[in-house]
Amino acid sequence: MVTSLLRVDHASRRFGGQTALDDVSFQVRPGEILGIIGRSGAGKTTLLRCLNGLERPDSGRILIEDRDITTLPERELVQVRRRIGLVFQHFNLLNSRTVAGNIELPLQIAGVPRDRRRARAGELLDLVGLAGHADKRPSQLSGGQKQRVGIARALAAHPALLLCDEATSALDPETTLSILDLLRDINRRLGLTIILITHEMDVIRRIAQRILVMDRGRVVEDAETAQVLRGGARHDVTRAFLHGESARLPDTIAALMRPAPFAGGAPLVRLTLDAGAAGVPVLSVLGRQYGIDAAIVQAGMADGGAQAECVVRLSGHDDGAMDFLRQASPSMEVLGYVPADS
Repeated sequence: MVTSLLRVDHASRRFGGQTALDDVSFQVRPGEILGIIGRSGAGKTTLLRCLNGLERPDSGRILIEDRDITTLPERELVQVRRRIGLVFQHFNLLNSRTVAGNIELPLQIAGVPRDRRRARAGELLDLVGLAGHADKRPSQLSGGQKQRVGIARALAAHPALLLCDEATSALDPETTLSILDLLRDINRRLGLTIILITHEMDVIRRIAQRILVMDRGRVVEDAETAQVLRGGARHDVTRAFLHGESARLPDTIAALMRPAPFAGGAPLVRLTLDAGAAGVPVLSVLGRQYGIDAAIVQAGMADGGAQAECVVRLSGHDDGAMDFLRQASPSMEVLGYVPADS
């Protein structure tokens, strides 16, 4: 029985005198959504190319469904690649083909008969919310629609693993949310394993169950996303990404925020509440049961309206209150500390 769909063991890759991957090891469980984040030059692109067999590491192993792709001859590697879907940052659609034709392309290359290709394209257009667009050209679509076609094409051959290479970086914030919602829905409905390569912590926070942080070719953090957001980051690079998220707070608040508790300070906490928890008076419970006042600093909707997000300043600290907040919002994140009267 396959316990990890993907396993990377001590993979290293050099280009001349430059190390792109340095002893990288991690595993991905079937059905998991893993976010890989890092600055430019961290090794994300090289890792992605190694995962789909376009690059071979100089040392180490990469196993997909227990097959080591680093040792496979090209003919067998082609078969494994069909188990991997790839979603690109800039869509990479062919304007010479219709929407359906783009989705059918990997099936056509694999020799699938035309009637089966057309039927599969129709299924996938329904899945990604583009029913009725089969005969359009990519030039007639918006950026978000193009990415939906790209996702449908990546799913055409029934992959076990979906690799998303900065799949939302070319999109506006609202469209980004809709694409992340779609990927989350695909993960839930199909049980598909997804790896997201990104440089945006907000993408990780919204969809990834686990986070892998890369720096200078090494994995410096491998943890559950909720743990990192609750203040469990172990590496400075991870904390820097989290600080970048916090920098989007109102300037007056961000300027006062400090990373550690201080006398007269109050924790600033980001909460994400599912629609199902909307009937729970979270802030009222803090006041009545724990004697803590919570001032809302920022609020909005996420996940297509299925979740409410807010940043609150708490009047004090109580372990019981923090446990209650973690139950109400498993991805609760302590952003920092500000003066209690700010």
